[in-house]
Amino acid sequence: MPRVKAIFIFRYFFVLFFVIYCKEKSLDNACDINSDSYKNSVIIYNLLGVQSSNCSAGIVDFNSSIIFVNRKEGKVSEGGGDLTLGSSQTFTVQLRRKPISKVEIQLALSDLTYVTVSQFNLTFDSQSWSIPQTFNITAKNDNLLNGNRKISLQLIAKSDDTDLDLTPIVIPIEVLDNEKRLFVSTIAYMGGSFGGISGADTICSSDIKCPAGSTCKAMILGSTRVATQSANLGDGQVDWVLHPNAHYYLTNNITLIANTNSSSLLQIPLHFYKFPFSVLWMPLLLGHGLVVT
Repeated sequence: MPRVKAIFIFRYFFVLFFVIYCKEKSLDNACDINSDSYKNSVIIYNLLGVQSSNCSAGIVDFNSSIIFVNRKEGKVSEGGGDLTLGSSQTFTVQLRRKPISKVEIQLALSDLTYVTVSQFNLTFDSQSWSIPQTFNITAKNDNLLNGNRKISLQLIAKSDDTDLDLTPIVIPIEVLDNEKRLFVSTIAYMGGSFGGISGADTICSSDIKCPAGSTCKAMILGSTRVATQSANLGDGQVDWVLHPNAHYYLTNNITLIANTNSSSLLQIPLHFYKFPFSVLWMPLLLGHGLVVT
């Protein structure tokens, strides 16, 4: 019995010592905003360009700027809209804490050639600081085969409140190109010798003219690949290869063939040109398959 009592007392003091030891060190971790480790982490993470870290209690944000944005990066596409504008992405902004003076936030884009923004200025005060405000970034749908572009968006804060951290927020934005290519297959395939639509797609993807990294498909029709059920409507499409509101080029990336409408149908007039074998571009040419990337 005394042995059991001694063990119990030892365990009691061990637990008490452990609790006291942990209490003394409890503020020395990167997830506690009152610790030196947290402050050091803020400096290191900002130098590395990292804005958050995983902690046992969740995500700890190391960005000390008064500006809070719901997205760390953006991505929009020239497709998804019409022939003028593409897809949009919404950003939500608010302040991290209540300011004494009004805070004005200016939106600055590194290049306005590729996108539009719904508004360039946001204003917060001591009443509205926690109420989210939104703006939209929308891609411009140009007719240039110029690939994906990367730009940056800066949110720049101004205020007379000297206690606020007015460090600008920088958000990278990627604009996806929607221009495509058309080419005539290198080899002629007569009488369906390509093995159906799936076989034709395989041939197209392995064709020497198919640009590296692209998925090339055959612009042919059948029961499993339908462009339209009614003339010029684009209704009842099945596995159709053309994209809506896109411009199609030759694989030289210079010669424009035509654009599609919102129903993914090529529009007339086409930009006619001559192939090396001296015939005009048509949907099917001397048994050669028309290929889409």
